Amino acid sequence: DFLANYAKALLAVGDRDKAIKIFERFVALSSDNTGEDHTDNLIWGVNELVSLYLMEGDVQSAIKVLEDLKHDHPEVLDKQILATSGRLYFASRNYLKALETFRIFLREEPDNKMGLLFMARAYERLQLLTPAISIYKQLLLLEPNPAIIMHLVKLFLETESFDQASFLITEDMRSRLENDIMGRELLLDVYLGNGDREGVEKLLDSEGDFFKDDDILASYVSLTTSIGYTSTQMRFHLYNDALLALADQAEKRKDLLQAGVKLLLGLGQQDMAERVLRYCWSEGRSLWSIDMLIERYLEKNKCEDAVVLLEEALSIYPSSARLKLKQAYLLLDMGETDVAGEVLSSICADDNWKWGEEKRLLCEGYALGLTGRYEEALNLYGEIIQQAPNHLEAHRGRWINFAAYGLGQEADAVALGLEIVAGKPPFLHSSEDGNENNKRHVPMFVTNGRVMPAPGAYLSGLVRSKKLLSPKEILSSPFCEMEGEACPLLLALSYEHFENFSEAVVMWLSFLKRHETYWPGYERLARIYEGRGKVDCAKKLRYRTCCKIKHLRLFLYYGQDYSELRTISEEAGPSDLWIWRKLDDMALESWEGVFCSD
Repeated sequence: DFLANYAKALLAVGDRDKAIKIFERFVALSSDNTGEDHTDNLIWGVNELVSLYLMEGDVQSAIKVLEDLKHDHPEVLDKQILATSGRLYFASRNYLKALETFRIFLREEPDNKMGLLFMARAYERLQLLTPAISIYKQLLLLEPNPAIIMHLVKLFLETESFDQASFLITEDMRSRLENDIMGRELLLDVYLGNGDREGVEKLLDSEGDFFKDDDILASYVSLTTSIGYTSTQMRFHLYNDALLALADQAEKRKDLLQAGVKLLLGLGQQDMAERVLRYCWSEGRSLWSIDMLIERYLEKNKCEDAVVLLEEALSIYPSSARLKLKQAYLLLDMGETDVAGEVLSSICADDNWKWGEEKRLLCEGYALGLTGRYEEALNLYGEIIQQAPNHLEAHRGRWINFAAYGLGQEADAVALGLEIVAGKPPFLHSSEDGNENNKRHVPMFVTNGRVMPAPGAYLSGLVRSKKLLSPKEILSSPFCEMEGEACPLLLALSYEHFENFSEAVVMWLSFLKRHETYWPGYERLARIYEGRGKVDCAKKLRYRTCCKIKHLRLFLYYGQDYSELRTISEEAGPSDLWIWRKLDDMALESWEGVFCSD
């Protein structure tokens, strides 16, 4: 009693430090005396001492007093002391101890709201959200509480349980949330999580501040792009405004903006799609946007507008290989082969810049093919394929060149390979089907601003021979100023069409001497022989060609050396994958059927 009164007196005069020491002595003496009369004194002293420690901010000392009491006199622990211990453990971030203590506390009073709340918070701090959610649900059953409902909604959002979050929001609560900025943000998260585009648009329409938050706009655009517009209640203005607002982040939000533009194009909003692309270029100076915009102009045959855009872009990025490649392709399509060649030669790609080197090679292959230098183009594509066997652009380049060169069987084989690998072929060279635009691909021969169908267009029947220039016109035209296979092939076909068969035979023999495996040439030559009554010459030619093909197939199959004969496809460097080797053999097998049928 003396110590208790003394401690009270010290507190009364404000000497808290000395009072703590007296209470520590009081608790120690009370703990040593285990009689029933001293139990109340012990509990009272412990509570007072804990209060003093907390006033001093000494949580650890307060915890030690309670732990000593639990260890020495577990029988005296009551709900109040357990609750105090649990709160102290929580305050000291010892959440596991807090959980253990509150479990003991709740055994006697399972529906104690304070105990349940601390347990739920402790689970949250430990990132154990599932048990925390379970306890919050239990609290809601005891007493509906708007604050707990809001917190539970946030937890459901964090665990991506969007349906449950939406279920908790009643109409009354929705009305209250819509009148508060924090509430509207919570509602927006719920709508975005549930994919409720209309709910999101309603909030965006009513809350202008949301349009200042790029993350919210990005989430909305992502949601709308992923589900598309299927409802008749389309709020295009919101979607368009969101895309325009994100335009200054064209590189950061590249994938999102590209998908948004594609959605607009798919919905027939071409003008808006182009406006977004122009904003991405003007605000963010993004190369991908100018690239897509140029493609749009080219699709609409606005070559002049595309040229202006490219010149503007190159004035800002004068060393951009991507833009120069685009310019080279555009110039090639316009027939400006010489200028395109200068642009290509100006592209310098470092050894480490694989993308630039690869794209430059692809463009050079395209240029070589357009100017009738098919063997060079095929060899160049082969270099790429040696490094990347399934390089689709390179294989597509081979397909275009085979078609232009008149090697229809090889073109069909590559087209089939593209269908197997990519699931989408161009179309078979020998089929009557068109491509995705219902237009047959007519290979062209371009040089110095002039354009005419490539030899393969005449050989395949895509273009009638009556449209061929005369041999004299071909020889005096710019088409024969370039090296390559196109000029001699066109001359041979022209001589044949204008019935100058002796010159046609000379041209074919000369060409086949330099290109021994150009099988369409043997076929045309055999027809000329047959048409002029030289049946034996035709048979001998077919027989020799048949033997060449058979021996070549054996060489390719067994890997044995056989003279210097090589297929066009072999020169193009077919991949080491079995599928491409097999397709090359299928092309040879088709030619074998043409020449060995007798």
